[in-house]
Formats: sequence, C-alpha cells, structure tokens
Amino acid sequence: MIDPWASDPRPPRRWQTECYPLAMAAIRARERGVVHACTGAGKTRLQLAVLATVCATLREGWRVVVTVPKVSLVEQTGEDVRRALGAVALYYTRRKQIDAPVVVACVDSLPGLVDDLTARGLRVALWMADECHRANTPEVRALVEEGLRPVTRIGLTATPFRALAGDALIGWDRVVYSYPIDRAIEEGVLVPWRTVEPREGDPEDATEATIAMILRDAPAGPGIVSATDTTDANLCAEALTRAGIPARSIHSKQSRADRAAAISDLEAGRLRCLVHVDLLTEGVDLPWLRWLAMRRPRASAVAIVQEVGRVLRTCGGKTEAVVLLPHLTPVLRAVMRPAELAATPVEAARRLREAAESEADPYAETMLPTAVAVGDVDGWISAVVERVRAAGLRVEPKVGGWRDMVPSGEQVRLLDGLAVGHKSPVRYLPESQRDAVRAVIQRPEVLSRGAASDLLTTLLACRREAGRVWHERQERWRLPVERWPEPPAVGKPKRKREAA
Repeated sequence: MIDPWASDPRPPRRWQTECYPLAMAAIRARERGVVHACTGAGKTRLQLAVLATVCATLREGWRVVVTVPKVSLVEQTGEDVRRALGAVALYYTRRKQIDAPVVVACVDSLPGLVDDLTARGLRVALWMADECHRANTPEVRALVEEGLRPVTRIGLTATPFRALAGDALIGWDRVVYSYPIDRAIEEGVLVPWRTVEPREGDPEDATEATIAMILRDAPAGPGIVSATDTTDANLCAEALTRAGIPARSIHSKQSRADRAAAISDLEAGRLRCLVHVDLLTEGVDLPWLRWLAMRRPRASAVAIVQEVGRVLRTCGGKTEAVVLLPHLTPVLRAVMRPAELAATPVEAARRLREAAESEADPYAETMLPTAVAVGDVDGWISAVVERVRAAGLRVEPKVGGWRDMVPSGEQVRLLDGLAVGHKSPVRYLPESQRDAVRAVIQRPEVLSRGAASDLLTTLLACRREAGRVWHERQERWRLPVERWPEPPAVGKPKRKREAA
C-alpha cells in the first residue's frame, strides 16, 4: 500500500490528511476538481502526496504533467518533486525534458510540450494545475482539451474566488476541499497579523508616510513594500534608501539572477526591504518575511488576501506579522482594522475571507440551443482542415461517436476566446475564410461537436506554426491563399470583432 506522506518525515497537517482522500476521489472519478488552500498552508506537501500515489501505478508511455504560472516556479517545483520521487523532467524556455514520469512545465510552454508529447506517442494520465486560476485563458484551456487531453486533472489555488469574471475558474467542476485563511490562523498554520495605521501628523505623501511608519512601527527583520508600477517602485526604493532604509526595487524587467540576488540580500539582512509591484504577491515562498507596507492602495479584498499571505508563514519563532497601512481604502477600513472592531485575529481573517468571496463573480454556464443545419458547415470545416494539412501543419481530427453531438459549453467558450483580439489565430487564415470562421463561432448551433473540435485544433495549429516561424526566422507567417473551399452561408459576425 502506498504511503503518500513517506517523502517527508514530518507528520502531515490535519487539513492535508482531510484533503488527500477527497482529492484522490475526484481524480479517480475524473472530475475537474479544485483544491483551495490559503497561501502558506502547505499545498506542496499535498501535491507530492497525490503525485506519489498516481506515479505508483503509472504505466509505460504515460506522463503526469504539472503546470505552474512562472518559469521560476518550474525549477522550484521540480526540485520538490525530485526530492520526493527521485526523478522529474522540466519543460520551459531553457530545458525541454519529457523523459521522467512527472513533467513540470511553465504554462507558456504548453504548446511545445503538447507537440513533443504527441511526437513521442506519450499520453497524459493526470494534469495538475498549480495556481489553476493562472492557467485559465481560452488558449490554455483549448491546448489542454485538444492537445494535452489528460485522462483526469486536479487544480490547486489559494484564491478560487476571483474579483473579475474574466478570472473565474471556467472549466473546473467544483471545489473539492477548502482550507481558508481564518482556519489556518486558528490552527497555528499561519501567524496572525497586526495592522498599523498612520498617526496624526504623518506625511500625506505615500512614500513619506511609508518611510515614517517603517522607521517607527516595522519590527526587526525583512519586509516588502508595494508599488503601483515599475517606475514607482524604483523611485520608492531610492527614497527609502536615502532615508536610511536600505531598499531595492524588484520587478519582471530585471534578470532572474538580479531578482534572486535581491531576495538573497533581503534574507541576509543586507537590505531592509524590497519594493515590488505584483512580483511578490503570489507564487513566491519567503516565509522569513516579518512585515509589509501596503503602500499601493488596494480596493479588492482578493488582492489583499494575496498580499497579506506573503508574511503570514510560520518561520523562526515568528508569532505575528505586521501590516503597515499608509493608505486606508474603504475595503481596508472594513476588513483590516481588528483593534477598532474588537475582533480577534481569527475573526479579522474570517472577515477578510468573506469579503473576498463576496467579490467573486461566479461564471454562469452557457446553455446551448439545439443544433440546426445552416449550410454544410461540417463539410466546409473538414475541407478547411484538409487545406491546412496540405500546407504542412499537423492537424489530426479526433474520431468517435460523440462527433455528431452538439458542441460542449467548454468548446464554445474556447472558440469564442480564440476568435477575438488582435492576436487571434483567425488572422492566419486567408481573408476569404475569416468572417465565416468568426460567424460560425458566434453561432455554435450550426456546429457539431466534431466540427468544433476540428476548428479548435486547426486554430491552435496555426498559432503554433506562426510562433515557430517567427522564433526561427523572425518573419510573419500566414497560410497560402489558393485552393480554399467556399464558406457556407452563415452570414457576417453578429458583433464587431477586431480586424485580423
């Protein structure tokens, strides 16, 4: 019998033992389940337990794919998997390995990974989407459905509730387990926070107020300060340093080596704080942070949950984290002032969590009309596929009795996302085909599920080929304009789309 916790001598946390059988049940039932665990709760330990169980029965020719949103997390997650399982393959810009049972990949590298797995005849048993709210674009969902095609999947996120409808967890069935921030504080998994507000007479300027509060109220040890943009971060770091608070800005425009050096200097005490925009908001493990200054005005409880979570991890005898509030926005007044409301730390955390959940805009499932025949749409798409294949692109229509069914809601959403925007792959088609493709996508009742699948696969193949040509030759690519089929009479797109 598999011991899912064998890779770590420490006993698992209570929530991990509760969540593990529920996550495995969802995987075995082939549900699209999501595990919600707040920042700092220990999602990695749960991930490794699931991976150990799945890999114990993995057959030859199969892989488990773990996706993460950032390149830096590929190596970090890969090292965790290597220590637990002994072998791991990394797939991102600098490495493209697929020879181990578990492949850890950056979301942006999924197109290449799909091609390499397909070329080797490898299939995906499990897709584990870490920070699954960051693997939720129409392009990624289409790649998973039409390219990766995992037998089953599991998502993990610290924020299943999203403030914007465009960030909603479309494509996932349900949250199979939730471990919120208030329970984590109550059980001692996270430390509570203490908020500090400006005093009467403190400067009104955001940077000057932050300086005054750090000098007076920040505890000993490293901290972070938030900024509105890169220029603001640079200016703020310079002002902090002039005031006797050694600081450095950190942002995505810097090299990975420079960012790593800045974090190392902060941990070693050579810096008092780092000034960031959103680079340190999620996906970065810095448990030794003692305080933060929320200098960037926050109007969203979801963003506050993410930012506060950076400093709540237990480490080195830390009993509390300090949150400096130079700006008091309405949401901060409502959820971050436990002293004024005589709230306990757990009650304050619960209030913050409930505020974040109330911001969520749940995605309403699209109900599809009954399919009707308007022209020979299926035949036209089949002809388009053959023309694309004749141009040298690898497009392999899938077969099965499901092809005559109406399109799934997921197919409709993925196609709709691929049809809009100046980067839509529809622009690679000849002009004679573009309006018809967009019109069909807006009228899914004229499509069969098989035709929708073929169209998705075709558009993704065009995007991959255009990216390959640009990467190798630095020139733009489009399909040839000759010998394309006559589009069916489906009319013009019903709503304005950006030109290809």
